Amino acid sequence: MRTQAFFNSIGLGGQDLIRAKEKAKTQEQKVLTFFKANPGKYFTPFTVHDFIFSDQTPWTSTRRCITNLTRKKMLTKCTNVQEIERYGKPNYVWCYFPEVNDRP
Repeated sequence: MRTQAFFNSIGLGGQDLIRAKEKAKTQEQKVLTFFKANPGKYFTPFTVHDFIFSDQTPWTSTRRCITNLTRKKMLTKCTNVQEIERYGKPNYVWCYFPEVNDRP
């Protein structure tokens, strides 16, 4: 499945658009690398963000990465597990299972 790494909702063009797309791809690779380094462990998007990104990276970028990787079947959303996170709200967790997520 093909997904966009960057959604150009702000009308970037030229070199700015190229840089934004590359940055989004790099973010996805960082998220996948993090999950692969922690197989079988559950993480909320907030937890992933805290481990690998600075405060200058928007939370929405982390969620976009996780959503895209899930659509590509490279991560698994654990719909039966939630953790109370920021703002006192439940958040789903995601996991990387090599036996599931590494299949072609």
